[in-house]
Amino acid sequence: MDIFFQLFWLFFILSVLSPYFQQQWLLGARTRKIAELERRRKSRVITLIHRQEAVSFLGIPISRYINIDDSEQVLRAIRLTDKNVPIDLILHTPGGLVLAAEQIAEALLRHPAKVTVFVPHYAMSGGTLIALAADEIVMDENAVLGPVDPQLGQYPAASIVKVLEKKPLSEIDDQTLILADVAEKALRQVKTTVKNLLKKHMPEEKAEEVATLLSQGTWTHDYPIDVEQARSLGLPVSTEMPIEVYELMAPYPPGSAAMIPLHDINPARRPALVVRSLVVLNVAAFLLELLLGPTQVVAKMGFVPALFFQDPLGEGYRILTSMFLHGGLFHLLSNMWFLWVFGDNVEDRMGGERFLLFYLLGGVAAALAQALFMPASTVPMIGASGAVSAVLGAYYVLFPRAYVITLVWFVLPFTLALPAGFYLGYWAFLQLVQGLLGVPGIAFWAHLGGFVFGVAAVRAFLPRRWRW
Repeated sequence: MDIFFQLFWLFFILSVLSPYFQQQWLLGARTRKIAELERRRKSRVITLIHRQEAVSFLGIPISRYINIDDSEQVLRAIRLTDKNVPIDLILHTPGGLVLAAEQIAEALLRHPAKVTVFVPHYAMSGGTLIALAADEIVMDENAVLGPVDPQLGQYPAASIVKVLEKKPLSEIDDQTLILADVAEKALRQVKTTVKNLLKKHMPEEKAEEVATLLSQGTWTHDYPIDVEQARSLGLPVSTEMPIEVYELMAPYPPGSAAMIPLHDINPARRPALVVRSLVVLNVAAFLLELLLGPTQVVAKMGFVPALFFQDPLGEGYRILTSMFLHGGLFHLLSNMWFLWVFGDNVEDRMGGERFLLFYLLGGVAAALAQALFMPASTVPMIGASGAVSAVLGAYYVLFPRAYVITLVWFVLPFTLALPAGFYLGYWAFLQLVQGLLGVPGIAFWAHLGGFVFGVAAVRAFLPRRWRW
């Protein structure tokens, strides 16, 4: 047992320190690239780059969006820039808080010298709002902007207002009426802001037209506005992106896991046919999701705790459908990889039919766990991770002494052979910490609920000869 405690504290310390050292290296690299770009362009370079980075406690990745802290920092940088010095803002963001984006846009609009916004990849929603304040928007040929229509929770404000047009008032509940009132105000406010920004580039009548297109729900919220369409709207767009901007994006890597399982040293006796079938089924479902439109599919088939508690029978189907949907390619690959590494041995021990039932019930348990901890959530939960977490819990019980070859990042990558009991226990511990910290964007309680189900139920799914 001493070796387990030693390993635990070793990786606890590494998880705490590794993000710090990586962050310090990244900050140094960014500072040097920004200084080079400022010298070349004789400008003040400000960055608003949002990627997933492991910078918090235990290396927990945090997906960033435009918030008040961002607006405070950017406004301070603008305020400290001489009025005669041009500003170059490098923008890479999915959007975020309207108030924060509006503050940044208004400050850029008031800056006397030239303001250039560089979009190397994408600047959606609030990012587009900020870009509209620039004298010039420099986009990569494949970069995109997006609509700036306000969102209320998971619903577009424009769609909420549509309810009033399609249903008699007597059939609309009070909550929806209140949301519609807020939505109408939000739409007016954003349109006014966009119009004021656009009047810098075009006549008022044209600004009115474009502001309506961008802010009133003409397209879905994730609709990509490419270079040609941006130009057709009258935006001051060019594609002459300095090479230094691309180089600056390199020290902003997406966050990665601290410990990645490569494979286990635990050969199965039989081919894992159910695991392979589940991988194929999830990939096929993902491709179909892309074909039909992820936004629409997730809205209809994602598991929404608030809707489930309102109508468990009518909304219960979402528990099953949600575990075959994924939010992106990385989401799909990470779930399928964990299932591939750990699932074959669990299926081998249970048998195919028992394993499939165990997997599905694990997904149900995970969804219910997330719902119990966040009953008022209106954000759809999707992904196979809850069911996969149940498989991890089963593996934790059945094969605690099997070794897992693990890729570990600490400044430089290296591999270790770790006991599965330690690796999976540490993984479950991280899910608990991240759930308690309220880290957004990931259903940690579903992960933990699935894992606990796997630990508690695994013996019931074993053939009689394997029970103990």
